[in-house]
Amino acid sequence: MNPRTLNRRKKASILVVEDESIVRADVEEYLKSFGYRISASVASGEEAKRQATRLGPDLVLMDILLAGKVDGIEAGKYIQRKLGIPVVFVTAHGDEHTLERAKLNAPFGYVLKPFNDRELRTAIEIAIFRHRTEEELRRLQHWLKSILDNLEEGVVVTDKWGLVKLFNERAAALTGWKPKKAVGKAIDDVVRFLDGATRQPVRALLNQAKRQSNGESITNELFIMVTAKGDQLPVTFNIAPMTDPDGEINGAILKFRPIKI
Repeated sequence: MNPRTLNRRKKASILVVEDESIVRADVEEYLKSFGYRISASVASGEEAKRQATRLGPDLVLMDILLAGKVDGIEAGKYIQRKLGIPVVFVTAHGDEHTLERAKLNAPFGYVLKPFNDRELRTAIEIAIFRHRTEEELRRLQHWLKSILDNLEEGVVVTDKWGLVKLFNERAAALTGWKPKKAVGKAIDDVVRFLDGATRQPVRALLNQAKRQSNGESITNELFIMVTAKGDQLPVTFNIAPMTDPDGEINGAILKFRPIKI
């Protein structure tokens, strides 16, 4: 979606942080000509934090070098991490040290003075579009997690190297692994199975899924799952490869549920 289309839906509000009054006035004029609302205009990092907290603007346009104990980078760090508001840095100082400090805060944009109206507008529109897109992705991920956590099956998703990327609440309850500790570990170290007939360890679950070149899943009616505490739980499981848009296998999804024998 075009960022300008997003901006037409609602005029974004912007907090301007600039300690040079002439520059601040110019920026305000630019923003008004673009159709943005100015929520407030301040000259210090301390006041920027207060006004961002109080007003909750859609974006903060932040000068880096500000008078006082809190410079623009420190204020921007607080505003982005604590308040979740995107920050675009504006500065005349493009030296390597300043740029590196700014990068550590992962700003949504960086504009060097002197700038023209097109450069400023482009930086703001991209920042607003990116932030709204990331917010929508977070909502989608939360929605997906809520669905997975309410399934009766344990669900584990891996990347193409077999490392756990997703671990739902049911999987945590059945295996005894906390999701935060399971994510990033090899699937064979977290979800351990024994063959139901031979009681021999079953390994290389991802490789089993990859061998299904037709994309179909492998289903086994009886395996014994060994929990984190060493308990043995009879389960039925299903594992299938996941592919990217080009058809390349980039992971697997494993589902399992306890059964009575």
